[in-house]
Formats: sequence, structure tokens, C-alpha cells
Amino acid sequence: MYLATTGRRDALITLHSPPEELGRAFGTHRAMDTTGALLGPLAAFALLWATAEAYEAVFAVSFCVGLFGVLLWVLFVPGRRGPKPRGRPTVPGRSTAPGRPDAPPSAVPGPRPAAEAAPRARGGVFTVLRSPSYRRILLCAALLGATTVGDAFLYLLLQQRLELDATWFPFLPLGAAGVYLLLAVPAGRLADRVGRRRPFLYGHGALLLAYGLLLAPVTDVLLLGGVLVLIGTFYAATDGVLMALTGPFLAEGRQAGGLALVQTAQALARLGAAVAFGAVWTAGGPRAALVAAVLALAAALCCAGRLLPTSGPPAASPPPAASTPPAAGPRPAEPTPLRED
Repeated sequence: MYLATTGRRDALITLHSPPEELGRAFGTHRAMDTTGALLGPLAAFALLWATAEAYEAVFAVSFCVGLFGVLLWVLFVPGRRGPKPRGRPTVPGRSTAPGRPDAPPSAVPGPRPAAEAAPRARGGVFTVLRSPSYRRILLCAALLGATTVGDAFLYLLLQQRLELDATWFPFLPLGAAGVYLLLAVPAGRLADRVGRRRPFLYGHGALLLAYGLLLAPVTDVLLLGGVLVLIGTFYAATDGVLMALTGPFLAEGRQAGGLALVQTAQALARLGAAVAFGAVWTAGGPRAALVAAVLALAAALCCAGRLLPTSGPPAASPPPAASTPPAAGPRPAEPTPLRED
């Protein structure tokens, strides 16, 4: 259900945002989404405290807030409609251009009708795989997802290193979410300025540093703050930036399916990574599992650095302007030669 909605949601953001500002658009959305994810648990804790742990009140309030969000979506989110032709409709075979009775309808100046808009892509959802750049993005998303350890494992390792009480464990994700909230929009703007490829790779580099910090003998304060900041930086530089990187390579009418396919491949790869990490943890302990994750992520980063496309699709060049003959007019007068006396 989540993947079925995120693809359509990200497609709406892609369609209603300028291509050169996709990073900022996705960063703004991720920041607003994280604001709700950050305030939701805090509001639930406050409501449970105020109602003497009445969980029914939490579900009722959550339902009302969700219903209000759906109403806002239905009433205020615009749909995708083609441009409407302005002016009187032209009769086929008859021109409305003054002084040109034989001119075809296409030669009439003015906006083109919606029927002459760019054709939409046809075929199944897997037709997006025909693009070599899209295939490379899909492969890199799956490859890096297969080396991404689930957040719960990282928080569990952090709790074990710091010997935190189980009461404080639910608050660890809130620290990373706060960093994500602060950095989502700046990371998106940076991606628009320097290209989406580099921030995406740098975000996974931040995750690699978080793995290394969990292995390093550092103080508790540095470990707690550093890991939470690096996890939040990882999500800020990768989540929305990946969608902004993928969107320009998708044809009209294929944005939702193409983005959902990337998200599905990434989610399945992360599921496999979580299962593999848990198996290695069970067999050799948490340190051995973390060392294996560091090596796998470093190798995946090297491969992704070579595979990811460096720029967006080439822009269509405008048609050459038709050369017009010079207008006829009086010939310039020839200079008269000077007479020698």
C-alpha cells in the first residue's frame, strides 16, 4: 500500500515542479513529511499522558487527522490536465488567418489545441527499462539498498554501546528525524545546483561513516550525536534526491510507474539486507555483521560512482529557423567617382 501511493505522490511532484528545481521540491516535501513523522509520536505520548493511557483516544485522533489530510488532498491538490484551446474552434480545411484563405489549420498563429500535444508513452510499466540511464539508476538504487542496514539495527547497536535504558530507545529515531527535517531542503537545493548524482553518493558516504563510528572507540556523547546526525544526513541526501535524479529520465505518462519501480527495487533490496545482517549477527555477533556491512557498502559505493549517470537527458534541440529571402526594395545608389581637375 505504501509503495502504491508514494509512486503516484512523487509523480505529482515531478509533474508540477520545474525540472531544474526538482531537488528543492522533493526536499520540501520530505521536510514536511518528516515534520509529521516527528510530531506524531510526541503528540501520541502527550495524549497518552493526558488521558491516562487511553489508547482508543490515540487511534481516534489519528483517524480524524488522517481524514482531514485526505480532504485537503482532494480539495486543493491539482490534477494533471492538458491545455485547453483558446478562441473559436477551427473547422477542418478552413483557415481563420486573415488574407490567407488557403492556409492549413496548422499555420494559424496561436496556441496549439490539446489534441496536438506531445504523445504519451505507451506500453507496460517495464517499458521504462528501455532507457539505459534509467536502468543504471535502478541498478544503483538496488545495489546500494542491498548494503543499507535497517535503522532498527543501528539504534539497537547504539543502545548496546551506550547501555541505554529501554525507555529511551523510542526517542533515538526522533533525533535522526530532526536532522533529516533540518537538512532535507538544503540537500535538495544543493542537488539542483551541483547535480543530483553527487549528493546521492555523499549521503551513502554519511551512512558509511555512521557504520564506522559504531565500530570506533569514541566517547558516548560523540557516538550518540554523530550516529544520529549521520543517519539524518543520509536520508536527507538520498530519499528525495533519488526521485529528483530519476524523474527527468521518465517519459510523459510513465512517471508514477517508473518512480514506483525504483522504490520497489530499493525496498526489496533493503529487506534482503536486513535479513542478511540479522543472519550474520546471529552467526558471528554484531561486530562481525557491522564489519561486513562496511565492506559491502564501500564496494557498492565504488560501483555506483561509475554507473550513475552524470547528467539529465539531453534536451530537444529547437527546429532550425526557416531562412527568409531579403525583402525587395530600391537598390542603393552607387557612389559617383571623383573627377580629377
